[in-house]
Amino acid sequence: MDQFNKEIAQTLLAQGNLKEVFRTQLEKTVNSLLQAELTAILGYDPYDRSGPNTTSSRKFKGGFSYSIGENSQQPASS
Repeated sequence: MDQFNKEIAQTLLAQGNLKEVFRTQLEKTVNSLLQAELTAILGYDPYDRSGPNTTSSRKFKGGFSYSIGENSQQPASS
């Protein structure tokens, strides 16, 4: 039995709130998917020393960069 099934069984036996069990599982799943998407977009894992700028490169640096068609935004200068 996996952890999720154990949590459901324990909650049912204790007559607890199943909504909280499902909410917690949904939160874990969404966070995992977001982390995987971020890794795929950036092209490196969190805390990977070979990533761009090597120190805290996943943290917001005060700028942004994207391009749509001919219009493109460049990172804000500090």
